[in-house]
Amino acid sequence: MRKKSIVYWASLIAVIGVSCQQHYPGTLDYSALHYDTGHVIIFNRDTTMYVFAKSADPLPLLNDDIRIVDSLVDEEVKLHNKERAPLLYQEFNKVLPLECLMIDLVKYKRQYFPFKDSNHQKIIAGICFKSNFPEWKTEIYHGGHHEGLRTLRFRVNLSERNMVEWRDAGGGYSCDSWEQYRNASIDTKNK
Repeated sequence: MRKKSIVYWASLIAVIGVSCQQHYPGTLDYSALHYDTGHVIIFNRDTTMYVFAKSADPLPLLNDDIRIVDSLVDEEVKLHNKERAPLLYQEFNKVLPLECLMIDLVKYKRQYFPFKDSNHQKIIAGICFKSNFPEWKTEIYHGGHHEGLRTLRFRVNLSERNMVEWRDAGGGYSCDSWEQYRNASIDTKNK
């Protein structure tokens, strides 16, 4: 009887111990997730890439995680276009067209870098860019100096569901070419 009681309690403790462990469902096979593969690529953890800290662990993702990141990025873009772009327009003495200070995410490619940091927080770092970079699905975009709104970098904390970092590459404009800038300037002057 005593032996059965010990086996019972040991089994119960084992079941409770396994069921109480934190388990985060998701997949490390990011290609199995549903997202816009024409504009977004999700890189697997690789500590040789500067984006991932040596202490970072792989982060399994769910489709909801990608939706959260996309939603937070969209919110930042809306905030920029509504509040920051008009301020930049004033700073440029209304010479630079407002449309060159706006962000249109449809024109950007995005690279996402998911990992679990040393504090066990679920993080996705990201780069959005407008430059011509054919290798964007296999290589990290580094960009150049003074790219302005052509390159955006962010960091989302999925554990807390918030944007913890959002920055552009040093102010400036997002016109695709001098021709677009010049044409937009002419249109602005004619108004």
